Amino acid sequence: MSYLLDTNVVSELRKISEAKADANLVEWVGRQDAASSLLSALTMLELERGILGVERRDARQGARLRTWLDCPP
Repeated sequence: MSYLLDTNVVSELRKISEAKADANLVEWVGRQDAASSLLSALTMLELERGILGVERRDARQGARLRTWLDCPP
């Protein structure tokens, strides 16, 4: 089974490396095959728009988010 991940889920996944992600999501992700997770073009657009907004307000945080988006695991 494949899962189409929404923007809020992808954003929450980013927090796993900082140990700040929702515990239920962390548990769910741990049971999934990474190859079963899909992203839509709309989700990618929403992430891009969000990062552009952060880059305008906070260059350092914007750079972190840009690196995260441009370098998938």
